[in-house]
Amino acid sequence: MSRRKRKTGVNGTNKQRSAAPVARSGYDGANISEKRGYIHWPTLDTRKELDTYDRGQLIRKARWLYANTGVAQRVVDGLANMVGHLTPQAATSDEAWNDEVEALFSQRAGHAPTFDRAAKVDFYGWQNLLTRLRLKDGDCLSVLTESPGGFAQVIQYEAHQIDNGDEGSLRMRQQSRVRDGVISDKFGRPLRFRIVNMDDLSKWAEVPARDCIFHVDYKRAGQVRGVTSLAHAINHLLDRTEVFSSVKHAIKTASQLGYLIENGKVQSGVNPLGQNLRTPVKTDNGTTINLHDILESSQVPNLEAGQSVKVLHDARPHPNQQTFLEELIRDIAWGVGVSPEIIWRISGLTGPATRYVMAELERWIEGQQALLQRACQRYWVYFVAKEINAGRLRMPSDSQWWKCEWLPQGSLTIDKGREGNLQLAQLQAGAITKRDLYANKGQDWEAQTRQRIKEVELEKALCAEHGLEWSEVFGGKLASNNQPQQTP
Repeated sequence: MSRRKRKTGVNGTNKQRSAAPVARSGYDGANISEKRGYIHWPTLDTRKELDTYDRGQLIRKARWLYANTGVAQRVVDGLANMVGHLTPQAATSDEAWNDEVEALFSQRAGHAPTFDRAAKVDFYGWQNLLTRLRLKDGDCLSVLTESPGGFAQVIQYEAHQIDNGDEGSLRMRQQSRVRDGVISDKFGRPLRFRIVNMDDLSKWAEVPARDCIFHVDYKRAGQVRGVTSLAHAINHLLDRTEVFSSVKHAIKTASQLGYLIENGKVQSGVNPLGQNLRTPVKTDNGTTINLHDILESSQVPNLEAGQSVKVLHDARPHPNQQTFLEELIRDIAWGVGVSPEIIWRISGLTGPATRYVMAELERWIEGQQALLQRACQRYWVYFVAKEINAGRLRMPSDSQWWKCEWLPQGSLTIDKGREGNLQLAQLQAGAITKRDLYANKGQDWEAQTRQRIKEVELEKALCAEHGLEWSEVFGGKLASNNQPQQTP
């Protein structure tokens, strides 16, 4: 035997061996099966899963579906409304400063012309816009800027405006460090965002990430950009739309052709009534009539011998088709992250099932609000810092001037009376605090307590003017009335 070494691969086998994949894994899902379709996933590099072209196609289709289908609008607008907006509550130890900054923030950020450079949305409408754009397009960018007077403002950019642009030659594109409009460091942290001029893609501006609020929900650590929440649903929604279009067309056609003429076997020249329609017929009282004229005047067509009229009844869509279309809705909803009943139909659920679905929805909403809070906190810090630096707001006694808590809108519920009574019982037992109780109603417990004290003071003063005791008019113990009222 020759002592010359044979060339082998990394596993010690002959290099000339076929490179075709074979079923060798203990995990059956990793093996190739002729009984199933081939799965194509072009790369495991998360950064390269979507390029600019593919992302643009997803956005175009998602926007078309949003504009033309109610289900897509329900996914985007309906869920965005459920997430709602957050209200800032300054949380420093300087109570007086907290009131000052909240009043100033409400005055400036609560007004669209002073918050948004385009004067389209205020701070609260901006939050709803962020959620809608993220669900529909995948992400969006808010650039922090200032008004001519030096006040904090934002400029809003949509997903299609974050792009590589036209970088010229192939060599320039190969050397570019921009991926899908984002320049990141070696750890994947965004450093700059490229915003293109949609009228001329060869023109763009790069904005430092420190001056931006990039609203995105990363599904994996390697992602550079977000993906529309409708990505998995695009084909389902398109198929569903086409099916409905075909069924509608068929029903309309059947309505225009409401009957057909059916041929039967009879003697030649004899009509179904046994008479020639154009032959005059004498009745029992001797009157002569023409059957053809009678039938024509009654909107019945002239039938030949052996023909009869049959009415068309269109039963589309079939119940099986309806069930299939609803299964598409279920897949769409689960892909977004909520129960199908939230998107489509909740009427079929029982009470306990409805409460479970609502509890699951609340958990999903909390996750969405956590994403929203990051954007809100970033703007809060920017706003407060500019006001302090400009001398329009004093520095608080607490060095942690940026501390802020975010109050969501009132929680969704199906039984306000039952849940309200439970919360009041928990408050009395010390299981929850007034802060928790009022937060479920989207209210600030301190502001509500101060308001209640003012009301009681006024109530007592009015009672004294008329020589009455407070308890005679309002009844009960005063302490028990210092609680939020619940709907019975």
